[in-house]
Amino acid sequence: RADVPIGVMVSGGVDSTLIASLIEKEGLSNITLYTLADHLDDLPYAREVAKDLNLPLKEVKLNLTVQKYLDISKDLVKHFEIPINIGLVALPSYIICEEMKKNGIKVLLDGTGADEVFGSYPSILRMLENNCLKNGNILKAISFCSQANKYYQLSLGESLKRFFILFLRSFLPNFKTKALTREFRGALFKKLLKNNDHAIIDDILTRENEDHLLDLKDVQLKMLDNMLVNYLTLTDRSSMIHSVEARSPFLDYRLAKFLNLKNSEKFKNGYNKYLLRKSIPDEINKETKWRRSKAGFSLSKTLEPFTCDIESIKSDIRKSKVLNKILEVEELLENWKQYEKDGRTSTLLQHLHTVAQLEKVYELDI
Repeated sequence: RADVPIGVMVSGGVDSTLIASLIEKEGLSNITLYTLADHLDDLPYAREVAKDLNLPLKEVKLNLTVQKYLDISKDLVKHFEIPINIGLVALPSYIICEEMKKNGIKVLLDGTGADEVFGSYPSILRMLENNCLKNGNILKAISFCSQANKYYQLSLGESLKRFFILFLRSFLPNFKTKALTREFRGALFKKLLKNNDHAIIDDILTRENEDHLLDLKDVQLKMLDNMLVNYLTLTDRSSMIHSVEARSPFLDYRLAKFLNLKNSEKFKNGYNKYLLRKSIPDEINKETKWRRSKAGFSLSKTLEPFTCDIESIKSDIRKSKVLNKILEVEELLENWKQYEKDGRTSTLLQHLHTVAQLEKVYELDI
């Protein structure tokens, strides 16, 4: 309940659609939906949700230029005071909340926490499948593999191929596998570290190792303890820059009991967050209710043209005294195209640039 105008960030996905549906039932007249106009895959679904619920929808355009990206990232770094993943949530939230402030919105509702409480991300199924194989739990690995095949809508032939590979991995654990993103980046940083103190990287990789996670609840608890803290910080600071208060209904303590849902209530028939989907009211069309993929409010791919080939960003990184004390910066920049081809370093320049910006804003040194 609120006596001030409320904004709801809507992507047309399960979480935001359910939130919008529930508050519409309250009959409030101070609700406006907001979405990114640039996410063309999500936009039709966001429009459909607004139409089904008869709620106004603001389509916010990024209108990004190199200079606008640099200005916003500098402002974000100044307020966060730590290196951040700008494209994940921070920059889109910043731009949407900037628009909300212009419209007099004081409170923002978002879907943060739904994945962590009600069923996790589909990509987790592959990880759990591999972990169960490594730990000898073949039946559980087959169950996760089956749900993943259904989620990604693989054909019968593709599914049989996946099961055959799973069977071979029960004997040959490294068959058709490649290093995880964190392992790949760890190896890259070991190569680029100036002091060759690989123990630092090894310690981080050990702490982030997830091989012991064998069930959805295990993963959800880890995400609540780790990733969720980052998401909340990103949303809170990027919204409060514009004096908009972000609230996350799915993190109400009374919903914590749903962590104990059976796996079949989290993933079923190839759908994640199955219970939430079933809870979406009938006035929402079935296509929206049962859609599988969405871009959400991540801009990692969208931002690549603004970060990977921009000389001013590379120049800031090159001039950073902090980065040059830690890394072989010239080697990194000279070989960037080679590293970038792998696909697991796409946000690395964004991250390094935030370090360089922090150094300039706060005159950092080590």
